[in-house]
Amino acid sequence: MKHATILFVATQGELSRVDPLAAALRREGRRVTLTLDVDDALGLPTPDVLIVTAAAGVELFAAFDLPVGAPKRIALCETESFDTAVAAMRAGADELLVLPTASELTAACTPRHPATLRVHTERSYDESYLVGPDIPGGTHRPVLDLLAFCTRLGHERALRFRVATALSLAVDGVAHNAYPATEGSLEVSVRIADSRLALSLVDRGAGYDAAGLDQLRSLTERLDLASGPEGTTLSMEFELAPLRFEEQPPELDELDYLDPSACRELTELVRAGDLDLPGAVAPTLGRLLDAGRLASDPLTCLSA
Repeated sequence: MKHATILFVATQGELSRVDPLAAALRREGRRVTLTLDVDDALGLPTPDVLIVTAAAGVELFAAFDLPVGAPKRIALCETESFDTAVAAMRAGADELLVLPTASELTAACTPRHPATLRVHTERSYDESYLVGPDIPGGTHRPVLDLLAFCTRLGHERALRFRVATALSLAVDGVAHNAYPATEGSLEVSVRIADSRLALSLVDRGAGYDAAGLDQLRSLTERLDLASGPEGTTLSMEFELAPLRFEEQPPELDELDYLDPSACRELTELVRAGDLDLPGAVAPTLGRLLDAGRLASDPLTCLSA
């Protein structure tokens, strides 16, 4: 991949920010073409890697017929929002990076291992990601993929909110516990069977124990952890029986789930009585607030 061709598309106003990123990629041996004009980009040959800023327009991805096996299509944005993430996902982005450093962008340009397969069916999928404390895009992408999967199957927003929040907490744990000093692989498997959604995460990093998983356990009907020096397998199950509310589902301005930081902030607001909860969020936060009680008797989470 040292000699991969990279097409980097941005706007004139972004030159001071993206030029150092392009220079860093060139120092790594990549052949980078940086263009500040979309029309010029459309006249160039199909690259091995296509990087497009949100300002330039992620819809540009559709204009390039990238060959089978090509590395990721990378979208760059200045702020993280649910709308931006959805737009990038619908446009076909393989990675969404928010104000990336040079090292983060270089890591994102690294191709998948040739033995890593993407297997997707109507009711299941297996996917591999690169995660680590310095790769924020690697943390968000697994959650976005799960949200898209649950949305296509028509699951209610309350269920999507709970499952995606649990995965966000789990991926954050992998990034900081399994790979505290470097990036590494994370394999995510999702299966729908009967009235259950089974979610499995497998990493190849440093092992860790179940301490600190109380919040995660409170969001699931079942959680199993098998960990050792060669990696960790975390398995979760969620009941798919729909939850019904009289009120209409709320419109959330940002994320359709709670990331670890949002979990901490919102639980504190609820404890202080400073927040009225919309229906779709209430079950998830209720489970999080009960995490301490559930930890003392894990079986109670089955009826939470």
